[in-house]
Amino acid sequence: MFYRIEPSFDEKVTGIDDVQSSSAIYPVNIWDPIYINQWGHTLIPDFVVLPIPKIKAKANLTDLMSVFFTGSGGRLTISNRLKEILEKSSHGNIQFIPLTIYYKKKYLSGYWLTNILSFDNEKAINFIQSIISVGDSVVLGQNAIISIDSYAEYKSVLFKLKWPSNLLIERVVFKKSIDENICTLERVHSGDYFISEKLKAEIESAGCTGIQFLPVEQM
Repeated sequence: MFYRIEPSFDEKVTGIDDVQSSSAIYPVNIWDPIYINQWGHTLIPDFVVLPIPKIKAKANLTDLMSVFFTGSGGRLTISNRLKEILEKSSHGNIQFIPLTIYYKKKYLSGYWLTNILSFDNEKAINFIQSIISVGDSVVLGQNAIISIDSYAEYKSVLFKLKWPSNLLIERVVFKKSIDENICTLERVHSGDYFISEKLKAEIESAGCTGIQFLPVEQM
């Protein structure tokens, strides 16, 4: 079994019935070439500027934070403890960037922003069993389910698509043969980061907080 990981919205854990942060201090304009929003899935150099998320005063600090700012899409805000666990299994597909947060009038280090460097769609996804659709990126609710049998066919469909058409893996099924403990996937509905049963147990054993584990089938 694999699990998609995402921030928890359990008020008993996070201390708040909302996201822990929805605002930030922006040292540069978000359109500046050195701001992180201008950098995609590539190795981000040290000179790139990150915002400083402002954590709500009533929120608790957790190991995975629900933090949203311009440029946070597809990235996780995690603690030192969770970073150490994930980094051991990331097989070079995730970059961990130091992140300062602002909480209760203090600037705190010890947090990291993840950045996906490569995707594991080819090795991880059972395309025959997964549910995949093509639709209009602008007009929602008009997606058509299509049949894709292999990664090569998936890449071929992507190559032929033109804006605003988009491909979405609405229900992902993992291959039984996958031996990685962390997989990063693109174009998957509602998530990019997936971990194995083994890594889930390690994270729970370490007492990491603020994480939802959503099961994904393997076939």
